[in-house]
Amino acid sequence: MRSSSTSCTLLNKHFTRNYFENYINGEKGNLSLKAFLATEQFFPGIGNGVLQDILFDAGLHPKQKLNNLADIQKEFLYNSIVKVLSDMLAKGGRDTDTDLFGNKGGYKTILSRNTYKQPCPKCSGEIKKKNYMGGSVYYCPTY
Repeated sequence: MRSSSTSCTLLNKHFTRNYFENYINGEKGNLSLKAFLATEQFFPGIGNGVLQDILFDAGLHPKQKLNNLADIQKEFLYNSIVKVLSDMLAKGGRDTDTDLFGNKGGYKTILSRNTYKQPCPKCSGEIKKKNYMGGSVYYCPTY
């Protein structure tokens, strides 16, 4: 099993939609989604690599600001956090990571170094890579 203890914390009974809404509404609105979710570590367990798939699943861009999120986008974001982390945990981690024995995880990343320049699974456009806030972000320009 990979380092899933922090992910488990996010997925426990206390990480409710109401908790998430209260937390996101209490933070500085000028933060980008990447800064809020991964860089500032407001939610331990979500790093730059996990962030990519969460935002893609939610249909959000890493540079989008918190204060520009509509209520429905907040709902999509919360649901995506729970969905992606649950899936990664169930499958023993991401395919870009290995455990102590050198085994890769079973979760197939959507946006990562493994999928860079490949067709987007939603629109078939090319997945792009940019440096942003001290790390790379992979994204689909359409989604």
